[in-house]
Amino acid sequence: MKKTNKPAWASKPNFIEIRKGNKAETGSYISGIAHIIDSDRSGYCSIRFGRELEKIIGKKLPYGVGPENQIYLLAINKYIGWEVWAVYVDNSKSTLLWRQDSKPNWVGKLRNIYNETSQIKEKNNKARSARDSR
Repeated sequence: MKKTNKPAWASKPNFIEIRKGNKAETGSYISGIAHIIDSDRSGYCSIRFGRELEKIIGKKLPYGVGPENQIYLLAINKYIGWEVWAVYVDNSKSTLLWRQDSKPNWVGKLRNIYNETSQIKEKNNKARSARDSR
C-alpha cells in the first residue's frame, strides 16, 4: 500500500464532522467502520458522518471517492499523537488526512477483529459437524 506522508490538513478541519456510531453509516462510498490501531490493540468501531464527507475527502485522494473507489478511515496511535488516514478498500493507496494530539472523539468501543472472526469460524465448524453427523 503506497502512503502519502504529508497530511492533507495540518489538523482536523472544523468542517469535517465524524461521530461515534452505535451502527455503522450505510449508503456511502466511505465505510461506516473505521479501523483503529491503538498502542495496545487493534480493532474497529462504527462511525457516522454527513454526506459531504465524500466530496471533502475525495478531493484529497488520488482517485477520488466513488463506486469503484471506496475508502475506509484508519486511525493510528503513534505515541506522540494520532494520525487519521483515508485508505482505499483494496489497500492500493492511502492518504494521511491529518494529525492530532489526542484520540479522535469518534473512536468508540473497539471491537476485536480477530475475536469475531474466530467466533464466526467456530460457529461454522459446529454447524458443519452437526450437518455431517446426520
